[in-house]
Amino acid sequence: EYLSRGAWRVDGAQHGLFGNSSYSVEAGYQSDPGQLENEHLGYEEYRLLLKHQLSPADTLFISAEQLEVESGDVVQRYDPEIRSTTARFSERRPLFTLGFHHEWSPESRTLLYASALRDDYSAFSQNISLFARRPDGPIASIHDVGFDREYDHETKLFTAEAQQIWAGRPYHLVGGGRYQNATIHAPELA
Repeated sequence: EYLSRGAWRVDGAQHGLFGNSSYSVEAGYQSDPGQLENEHLGYEEYRLLLKHQLSPADTLFISAEQLEVESGDVVQRYDPEIRSTTARFSERRPLFTLGFHHEWSPESRTLLYASALRDDYSAFSQNISLFARRPDGPIASIHDVGFDREYDHETKLFTAEAQQIWAGRPYHLVGGGRYQNATIHAPELA
């Protein structure tokens, strides 16, 4: 897709079968210079999905994804003149997933799943606008603060899950457990 202002977006995918394996490779790209100063947006996304039949009862699933976004001030506002001409935002987010399925019988199966995500986000702006609001009331005032502000944030997430599924007639029983852990590194804003 192409727009006359120079913005364009393209997405593509390739998938197929190879023996006991299936795959999908996907990619997306967007570039938009925006209509106003510092309204640019750049977006890239890549994804690889693999599934392999290890045996008639065992299946392995692997996924790797990467997201990258860079932009200026793309926030939609009532008055476009109050936007930031210096704001810069960027985000990088890789995600890895591993899954395993074992079928003990048509009525009983086990699922194992694990994923890891790292999200790096950074922002920079000069002349930040702050507003004051009365409790339970309208905005009282807006002030431009004349200093630079840089913000870097890193999040790491990990999750692991196990499920046992028993399918009987007329009921199904699902039991399992999940472990999740997150580490967040963010600066204090004074």
